[in-house]
Amino acid sequence: RDCYLTNIAKVQPTLNEWKNLPWPVEKFVDILKEELSQLPNLNVVVLCGKIPLEVLCGKDSIENWRGSVLWSEKLGKKCIPTFNPADIHQFNYKMRGVMELDFNRAIDESTFPDIHPPSYDFIYPISIDQVVDTLRQWKGVLCAIDTETYQPLRISCMSIAPSGRTALSIPASCCP
Repeated sequence: RDCYLTNIAKVQPTLNEWKNLPWPVEKFVDILKEELSQLPNLNVVVLCGKIPLEVLCGKDSIENWRGSVLWSEKLGKKCIPTFNPADIHQFNYKMRGVMELDFNRAIDESTFPDIHPPSYDFIYPISIDQVVDTLRQWKGVLCAIDTETYQPLRISCMSIAPSGRTALSIPASCCP
């Protein structure tokens, strides 16, 4: 796949501080938007670090938003934030795998310009018969199981998931 690398600011700010840029950041965003408009097949922009995430998507925590598919009103493009590669190199090489996942998502998202939210199939049974019927359908399928508790040793629900997009959530009240 093709990749195009650029920066929001085309100059290095004094002391590497954004507040020291020679022009307002909005001017740099306009320049970037014009630059990206020259790429007619551009479907996704990978935002490397917290500054691009803040400037282009208005979000403030790279840790919370990395890997998400977001829309940038400023660019008119979908974006996927990830960590700044320099931070990974200098401080936390273990996060390299997370960054690879983000880039793989960007590759997948690069085949279309709009955002396609994932669809989920969450099953909330109203009877024990519905639980049994669902589990019979999943017979022989490897499933993940999770329980939610409150107070000491009180189970509020149990969830069983045969995939990342399908789950059966059984409330304790379903099965007296």
